[in-house]
Amino acid sequence: MDLRGAEVGPDEGVRDSKLPHGPILVFGASPWVAFLADVKGGRSVHPDQ
Repeated sequence: MDLRGAEVGPDEGVRDSKLPHGPILVFGASPWVAFLADVKGGRSVHPDQ
């Protein structure tokens, strides 16, 4: 995951670090913060787990 150079206003831009010129996925700030909290809290973010 690469967050560098992904300036998309108030939202968060994320792309695959192995494809630095690839597409950027854009997430709103609120869902992104919730995702990071889940990851940091050790909660599964994959529906099969």
